[in-house]
Amino acid sequence: MGVKDLFIIVALMAASAYAVVPACADLPSEMALSWVQKGDDLIQQERYNESLECYENAIGYDPYHAMTWNKLGLARMAISDYEGAVRAFNRSISLDLLYSAAWNNRGDAYFSMGEYEAAIESYDGALTINSNDLYALVHKGINLQHSGHSAQAMAVYEEVIRIAEREARKRPNDANFDPSLWTNKGDALFQLGRYDEAQESYETALGVNPKFQGAVEGMQRIGDIETEMNSTTPGENNGVLPAEKEPIPTTAPLTGICGLLAFGIAAALIFFARCRDGGPPPR
Repeated sequence: MGVKDLFIIVALMAASAYAVVPACADLPSEMALSWVQKGDDLIQQERYNESLECYENAIGYDPYHAMTWNKLGLARMAISDYEGAVRAFNRSISLDLLYSAAWNNRGDAYFSMGEYEAAIESYDGALTINSNDLYALVHKGINLQHSGHSAQAMAVYEEVIRIAEREARKRPNDANFDPSLWTNKGDALFQLGRYDEAQESYETALGVNPKFQGAVEGMQRIGDIETEMNSTTPGENNGVLPAEKEPIPTTAPLTGICGLLAFGIAAALIFFARCRDGGPPPR
């Protein structure tokens, strides 16, 4: 082997080594993605505790990925660890201030904890990113209602309906393939007590995606309302008799009472007259 051949071999080995470096550098992010995908699969199987371990392993490889922290928060919510969920969502937001899903999810976690004002602030964060975020608007309204601001809540629901109808007019093709738009409109109508219209919106959403969770839950709420209304009939469970079954008063007619009084007075006068005249009392 000549010097020239040796030089070529050394150069090829150096080039190979240089080419391997980027692959090694990408390995942590690839491992993180692999753990995230495994966690997602476990979430679908409702194996939430196992999914937690996967997301935490992914964060171990790549702690600067906002999406992974958001998924970790959702997994913690699934096991009712709302404080842990808030911490995860906080981390996600700190890594990406424009990640509206994390803002909304943190609002949901605060709502589950009964911290309505904090939830409203989170939904406002999502609305700062997108003022037409219907999910954020609906759930802001729900939290306003729970915190005693019913009038403001009603105004928010009306705004949701207005935006949803505007979007459906402006981009009908997109609206026909957007179950979230119809579900959020249905939620607003439901909160306003307009159940028939809410049902129509949920049915439209399910026509787009028969498994869309929000619409499925909305239809279940409609069903519960209908069951409750059908089970409450006049005269049942309220202690009040229907008008046609109220007992009829048994008081004697006024004319009959007057006749009896007149007869009694006349008899008494005759009795006293006979007694005064010395005659026998009437029999």
